[in-house]
Amino acid sequence: MSQNKAAKGGVTVRRLTVLIAFAIVGFFLGIGAYYLGKNLSPWLQVITPPLVAADWVIAGLIGALVTVILIVVWSYSSARD
Repeated sequence: MSQNKAAKGGVTVRRLTVLIAFAIVGFFLGIGAYYLGKNLSPWLQVITPPLVAADWVIAGLIGALVTVILIVVWSYSSARD
């Protein structure tokens, strides 16, 4: 019985580790998206003025896109044969 609890605890620790890792990655992606948005903002304001007026919109879109790409790459790389 103690082995079963240890096995469940290991799964919980692994899940927590994965969640923390994604949180850290998301944090740094958000920082990168913020600075990328700041640099792209003048160029994008010419193309789409009302949408780019809010910096958080650009940061959110870039962060979402990069996160989805990373999750897709991770899911394909960890798929079982």
